[in-house]
Amino acid sequence: MNKIGDLVKRPIKEGSLLYFISILHAWIRCLECCLHISYRLTIKHSYGAYSAEQKKKMNEQEKEVKENLKEGLGLHVDKVKPGGYGNTNDGNMSRRFFENPSRTAELTGLNAIFLERVRVILVVLSSMFVADIEAFRAYCLETARQYVDLYSWYWMPCAVHKILLHAADEMKVAPVPIGLLSEEPLESCHKKLKHYRKHHTRLCNRTAGNTDLLRGLLVAKLCSVS
Repeated sequence: MNKIGDLVKRPIKEGSLLYFISILHAWIRCLECCLHISYRLTIKHSYGAYSAEQKKKMNEQEKEVKENLKEGLGLHVDKVKPGGYGNTNDGNMSRRFFENPSRTAELTGLNAIFLERVRVILVVLSSMFVADIEAFRAYCLETARQYVDLYSWYWMPCAVHKILLHAADEMKVAPVPIGLLSEEPLESCHKKLKHYRKHHTRLCNRTAGNTDLLRGLLVAKLCSVS
């Protein structure tokens, strides 16, 4: 994934572009990529620690980064949520992480210019307006090259590769700006879905339950519009 020169020459499967980019998860994957790089800055190894000394250094660095983000930005990153499902790395956490790149760079040891470029890319992808695709492509490619120059020892995750090398292609084939295809509205309904299913649906069979659930959501939507 770090051989940018070779990757840009490879042909793209047009059908793969129709899946588009998950905007919310793009923010989260970039956050996690940056966190994992910052945890490994003392050992500079992609797959983590091999020796006891490397493991100790990595654990100390991870603890320091988490404490810095907690005290400096109020971010509790990589924490398991109560109940044992998921963690605290969500969309809001990601936006706050990239909101002030210079401050985040001080707390994590990452490059501020790189963080700023990632933030710009994510903001453009989240935008509901038409962007200059070729300018965006060049910006993403330059960011990918900067990533390799700075952190060649950490293999670029597939999700980050997709954003930096193929986001412009996906924007080109998308019928509307990708920001309009964000899954965040669906994600924001999860609490409502759980509440409606528990208190306002028939539990005799799945068809009846889903019918009541959809009707409840439609009623809620109509009430919010009126």
